[in-house]
Amino acid sequence: METLLPMSDSNHFSQFCILKSNGVKPVKETIKKRDFSKVSSEEFNNDLSAIDWDDIIASKASNIDELFSSFYRKLNTVVNNHAPVKIYPKLN
Repeated sequence: METLLPMSDSNHFSQFCILKSNGVKPVKETIKKRDFSKVSSEEFNNDLSAIDWDDIIASKASNIDELFSSFYRKLNTVVNNHAPVKIYPKLN
């Protein structure tokens, strides 16, 4: 049995606890990146030109959020084809 002794005239004692771990490993942090260094701007522009952008306006979307979501999905599809998101371990 251990006894804690006060180190001053205060009535406040230090409190601590010891926890035993069951071997749970910490989650490794990651970073998501796109590498545009090998993207052919000509092929990228050709793919963008092949999209029917008028289809977004003709969709009769009821608000700007729906219009933007449609635009973003089309653009993101092309970007993902040319420069997909890759996950890397975070370096300290």
